[in-house]
Amino acid sequence: MPWKHKTAETKQRVRDNQRRFRARRDELLRDLQQRLDEHERLGIQATLEMQQAARHVARENERLRALLLRKGVSDAEVEEFLRCGDPNPVDDKPVHHQLARRAGAVPSYTFVT
Repeated sequence: MPWKHKTAETKQRVRDNQRRFRARRDELLRDLQQRLDEHERLGIQATLEMQQAARHVARENERLRALLLRKGVSDAEVEEFLRCGDPNPVDDKPVHHQLARRAGAVPSYTFVT
């Protein structure tokens, strides 16, 4: 039915439907924008937290390397260990005992299981 043949009541109903549609669309867009803003905020916060954690780990690694150096473990030994990994991954002795023994601080002994 062409527009000019519609009754005034039908035209008003169509206009009301269009107005409600635009209102729903605008509300949906506002909601989506708010959700996007929140996700971006959370993403930025997570990135900042990750950067802070990375800085903390870097400082901790520097301090641990300094401790190892004081205990007689050279940077070259640390780099070799990091490059090759633990030569005895199934060893039942904790790593700190191995490092301390290497530095002469702990007597060599085996654990009884």
